[in-house]
Amino acid sequence: MAENQDNVTKLTEEELSFFTNLTADYNSIRNQLGSIALEIRRLEGVQTSLMSTNDQLLTREKEFLVELQNKYGVGSVDLATGIYTPKEG
Repeated sequence: MAENQDNVTKLTEEELSFFTNLTADYNSIRNQLGSIALEIRRLEGVQTSLMSTNDQLLTREKEFLVELQNKYGVGSVDLATGIYTPKEG
């Protein structure tokens, strides 16, 4: 039972334990949310880097296709055989 002295009440051991556990759980959740936020920021940086590399690869591919078209004409490449087949027409 709680003690009462001069309008001050002390919580019971069970109440104090319950409140302490709630606070610990709350702090744990906040720490986990912070970790997730940091991981999201890191992954966004990785995503930005990969998107930039992808854009560079697309540009290189387009430039190379223009070179092939200038050299061999419009056509297609079989990557398995390395054969460039001109487009008919």
